[in-house]
Amino acid sequence: MMNRPMAAILALAMTGAVSAGAEETEPVAEGTRDSGVVEEVETRLAQFQVVVTGPPETLAGLSKDDLELVVGGQLIEDFAVDRLRTSATPSGATTDPPLPATYIFYFDQSMLTPRGRDRSLDLCRELIPSLVSDDDRGMIVSNGTTLVIFAEPTSDRQALLHALDRIDEDAEHMETWATQEQAYIDDIRIAMRDLEGAGSFGGLPTAVLDNRPGQMRETQGPSPGGLGGYRIPASLDPTLKSDRERLENKGNEIYRSRLNQIRFRARTYETDGLWHAQKSLVRLQALLSRLYDTDRPKSLLYFGDILRFEPGAMYAEITDLSNPRNSRLPREEEDNADPLAPPRDVRDFFDQVVAAATAQGVRFYPVEGEGLDESTDHHTQNVLTYFGLETGGQAFLRGADAQVISEQITADLSSLFMLSFDPADMKEDTSLSVYVRPRVPGLEVHTGGRLTVQSEEARIQARLLAAYLGPGVTGSSVNVGAAVIPTGYSEGRFHALVQVSASGVPIPRSTWEVGASLVSSGRVGEEVSSRIAVEGAGVPVTFEREVRFAPGPFELVAVVRQNETDEIGSRRIEGTWPDLDHAPAAVGPIAVIQPSKRVLVRGDKTRTSGAFAVGDNDAVRLDFPTAFVSLVCRHKTQKGTLHVRRSVVGASRAEFDPVDIEPEDARCAVLTDMVPARTLGEGHFRFTVEVLCGEEPCAHGERTFTALEPGP
Repeated sequence: MMNRPMAAILALAMTGAVSAGAEETEPVAEGTRDSGVVEEVETRLAQFQVVVTGPPETLAGLSKDDLELVVGGQLIEDFAVDRLRTSATPSGATTDPPLPATYIFYFDQSMLTPRGRDRSLDLCRELIPSLVSDDDRGMIVSNGTTLVIFAEPTSDRQALLHALDRIDEDAEHMETWATQEQAYIDDIRIAMRDLEGAGSFGGLPTAVLDNRPGQMRETQGPSPGGLGGYRIPASLDPTLKSDRERLENKGNEIYRSRLNQIRFRARTYETDGLWHAQKSLVRLQALLSRLYDTDRPKSLLYFGDILRFEPGAMYAEITDLSNPRNSRLPREEEDNADPLAPPRDVRDFFDQVVAAATAQGVRFYPVEGEGLDESTDHHTQNVLTYFGLETGGQAFLRGADAQVISEQITADLSSLFMLSFDPADMKEDTSLSVYVRPRVPGLEVHTGGRLTVQSEEARIQARLLAAYLGPGVTGSSVNVGAAVIPTGYSEGRFHALVQVSASGVPIPRSTWEVGASLVSSGRVGEEVSSRIAVEGAGVPVTFEREVRFAPGPFELVAVVRQNETDEIGSRRIEGTWPDLDHAPAAVGPIAVIQPSKRVLVRGDKTRTSGAFAVGDNDAVRLDFPTAFVSLVCRHKTQKGTLHVRRSVVGASRAEFDPVDIEPEDARCAVLTDMVPARTLGEGHFRFTVEVLCGEEPCAHGERTFTALEPGP
């Protein structure tokens, strides 16, 4: 899996790229029909959880008269107080049936060191039996090379433990950024140590001054004049003093140049760290957006080691000459070097995560993965503490064990209350301060510091973001398909039709927003979108656009929103276009196509039938004809004839006439092979493409598929 440029995809989701644009088209409805949708007046409530401890008799009758609530600087007079009964609530405290608490165990592997990763998995293996009761739910999520839900919410503790084992054994999912960052830090430290320890004028050998023996003597440590480990006696004659000044200036110039080079390298490392931090936070926000329909109360145990507000803070500390750790460096050289640029931060991304958490009612319980008692990374500890305080949870640092973590979380859930009020006069999509003060003696209140009243538009955008960054984890019933059909090659780029499809819904009129983001050779390529309106229940829709691909791996993320039902679905596909400079011949991606009746939108044209690609996980229907579309290319120096053989092998067999591609033909040829309906039987098949350069095989491609009779 390639790394996706998260900022570009975040911008795509958050700016509504899956809304209608220049490509928008709506088929005209034939008359007016009753949609069957009944408009209702909805009363919204802002809700957030607080932990209240005190005398049992006071807690049993806790009401708004016992608490003072201030939100966004506004005193809230009318609000409701309800105790949330969980499996941890003392018996007799409330007669309400227990609510299933949801525990999300979130492993931010890009921010975990190898030791932190191992310890976090071990901690989680101890926490699951102690936290997740038969009435509760546990969920396992890992942010590695991709964002993956390894276990959906379940009370099956063995399934949760098995998910941990799968994370532990999945080498392809493992993210190694923490190891790479440590290598960057070590590189800058060594470079600064080398600069500091040079016994010279900034690296200029002092021996060049010693034209007369006995005139220079070694001293202990660097001198204020920038002479490294040497000092010239004051009794030297003016000629030697002049040489000294000249070389001292030259040494200072070299010193400044080397220091600035180190700082430039550190700035480059910092940029890499910023990108990884942003990616990590955006994915965490996407996961939180996905939790909108998950049972409350929700507790997220975040495991991480190196997430920081300022990912480059440690580089600034190492290269800052005013830092006490660098006390042996010549201080006056700081004035002559380039100004030390302040570290860049990602606080806006942290704020967005907290806003998403408070909007979904999720309390953070961050855990420092490595958990070393002597841990001194206050940057990360500040972040973990911030997550806990702002969401009403608590951070566990410096080696807190599973028993301490479990007991604290259980204690919080045993005294959990829900405060609800009408947010009619509150600003939406704004982080509002929250202040809750007890009005009676003996009570203590612990709550998060913020509340976000989410607008409908923000809620939709958040779910779109979750769909773009975590296809397959949106919990949607919408079946989304995505496919690439090769159409040619020119000017160093491959051409293909991108199709994004969605299954129909059982309502008379439906409106769909369809979008796709292409990442090709590690860069965001084209981003396409359209809105499609459909008359008739259960009618599938497809959006089609021709796009260009660079040679190499690609990734396509498709997102579909059904407006009437507010369902959002997504699909990610991956593939590779051949590199034509490193082989005599190559075969590109292969598409399987069948006719179908559905709404097809391409540009400003709309059709109700056409040819559509069959997805990798979908079956070919035997009652329809089937076309196989392949792309065969030659190296620019390949002058001979390419002989191309194609066949279908499996439960039955189909052969196609060989094709010769001559040197004077186009560099890439699109081949289409047809199989009539009822030619193949049910079963598994392979469509294969064999290319021969002369008599020798020089390229191969294949596509597997399953063929079935249509259902009743």
